[in-house]
Amino acid sequence: MDAKKQPSKDAPKTYVETIREGAIAANIHVSQSPDGNQSHYFVMSRCWKNQTTGKFKYTDRMYPRNADSVAKVAELAAARCEQLDGRLDQDETPAEAKAA
Repeated sequence: MDAKKQPSKDAPKTYVETIREGAIAANIHVSQSPDGNQSHYFVMSRCWKNQTTGKFKYTDRMYPRNADSVAKVAELAAARCEQLDGRLDQDETPAEAKAA
């Protein structure tokens, strides 16, 4: 990720959940289409420590050595997105159906 794309520390959190395996993480977000339908999606990143400054940084660049963790996080994040989407579908049930 480019430094320009990094949100400020004061920026509000835009994701609803994080799935992590070691240095690999997927942040789950909610999107809304123009017709009002909502769905969840995920964005993956890798954490690394700058040896000069000692600060942790994040990137979307993955290496072959990250493949197993990337696959595991992607699978878990996709499953969680489906679960969260299922909850959205339940929340859209008409009031009369909920009362029955």
